[in-house]
Amino acid sequence: MLKQKKEIIRLQEYVDTAEAYEPNSFESHCIMYYAILGNVNEVAKAVNQKGYKVGNRKVTSNDVSSVLKGNPKDKLHGIVKKIFTKNKKKNRHL
Repeated sequence: MLKQKKEIIRLQEYVDTAEAYEPNSFESHCIMYYAILGNVNEVAKAVNQKGYKVGNRKVTSNDVSSVLKGNPKDKLHGIVKKIFTKNKKKNRHL
């Protein structure tokens, strides 16, 4: 039961951090949308709808992945990076 309680606390911290997050840049929007959507393709669509560009082109899933793999700039980025890395490893085994 202790393990489940720790997991609940960890998840609640994630939710609280995501709810309090205020994105103010391309990178922070990628982080926030990944926390909500959990899919780099969906994040790319969302930031494109916000009007973000990489150079003169639309944002791709590779651009989002690069942001997520970068050195964490804040607490949510650190959490999201761990989730992203775990998801990438899980998808390789499919």
